[in-house]
Amino acid sequence: MAKAERAEVSAEQLAFDSMFLEVQRLEKALDAAERKTGDERQHDDPRGPK
Repeated sequence: MAKAERAEVSAEQLAFDSMFLEVQRLEKALDAAERKTGDERQHDDPRGPK
């Protein structure tokens, strides 16, 4: 049974790692989009950045 339990934990760890990497990728994409939006606002909005 020990091997089966380790395989289960391994599968759970792989799923977690995959989700964690996806969250990091999304955070980077959101940061990039916010920077782009901020850059555009500086050029388009006479009030400047937020």
